[in-house]
Amino acid sequence: MPHTHIHKLLLALACALTVAACEGQQIFQKEYYGGSINTKILENENGYFIAGFGLKSPLLSQQIYCYHIDLAGNVIWAKHFGNPAPSSEFVVDYTFNSDSTSIIVVGTQDTTNNGGSRGNIFVFKMDTTGNVIWSKTFGDTIKGSAFNIYQFGNEYYIGGYSYNDPSNSSIGNAFLLHIDENGNLINCKTYFGSNIKTLSIRNILKSNNQFFVDGILTNFGAVND
Repeated sequence: MPHTHIHKLLLALACALTVAACEGQQIFQKEYYGGSINTKILENENGYFIAGFGLKSPLLSQQIYCYHIDLAGNVIWAKHFGNPAPSSEFVVDYTFNSDSTSIIVVGTQDTTNNGGSRGNIFVFKMDTTGNVIWSKTFGDTIKGSAFNIYQFGNEYYIGGYSYNDPSNSSIGNAFLLHIDENGNLINCKTYFGSNIKTLSIRNILKSNNQFFVDGILTNFGAVND
């Protein structure tokens, strides 16, 4: 059965990945091109899936990189996703679908590379061979930055914060975006801080029909739990 593991990651200009067994014995250490790597590793019987983002030549736009590596760290496939400059895409989280035959990736898209349209929530679904099944942006629904995605059955919840003013990303409200298996919007809720605070959702737990969330409240640059 597939699992999600958090392993020790080393960050460098090229992605460096160290995987260790539970006893602390190192299994392999590899480097992969791609800039910054996410801290999550998805695992199935064939190996590991990792994702990050980095500059894509020759136009030097930030794009999302995804890797499928075998249990020894050898690359099975590597692909990048995104649009040409000035657009940039940044990955923040990813998860298997309910039967682990595909992966839902969530990130943030900046279509101008200067922050003018920053805040499109960017989501795509790919199969385990790296082929994109669908991709969606939710800039018309909400402007902001996503931080996580959680899978509950055939539905997904994305948490983050939305901008009160797209020109000022330091002030905003928490949001919870609810989509189905095909990326269709089911619901979107925002939870207000104030005009001088930013409230963001970082973790989501569902128990029966109730949700429990935690996050960060930022007030004038000071971060409080």
